[in-house]
Amino acid sequence: MGWPDDPITCTVHRAKITEYLLNLDHAHGAAKARFFLAFGYRPDSPEILSASLLVHAHPMRLTRDLITAEGKRKLVFVGPIQAPDGRQPWIRTVWQINDAGEAAFVTAVPVKGRSGPDGGPMAGA
Repeated sequence: MGWPDDPITCTVHRAKITEYLLNLDHAHGAAKARFFLAFGYRPDSPEILSASLLVHAHPMRLTRDLITAEGKRKLVFVGPIQAPDGRQPWIRTVWQINDAGEAAFVTAVPVKGRSGPDGGPMAGA
C-alpha cells in the first residue's frame, strides 16, 4: 500500500501526549502511558514522543487508508518506533485527515506480540 496521492502534513497536538499518552491518571490512556514510560518517554519531554510519532507516520508503515461510517478519512500505520532507551517497540498509530488534507494524530497502541521487554518481537511471536 502506498502513500495517499495528496500531500499530507501530520500534526501531533501536545495535549494528546501530555494529557493522554503519558498520563498515568487518564481513564483510557493509563495503560498506554505505562507502555510508553517503560521505553523511556517522559511527561516532561512530550516533544520526544511527538517526534517519534511523526517519524512513525511513514509511507512504508501505512497499512490502511479508510473512510469511517461518519465519512472521516483515517490512516493507520504499523511498525517500530525508536524509543529514547534505544529499543524499538512496535505500535499502531491512527491519524485523521481533515478537509485540508492534514493528518491529525488520534491514538497509538502497542502491537500485541511484537513488543517484548527488549522492544523486539516477543518470544513465540
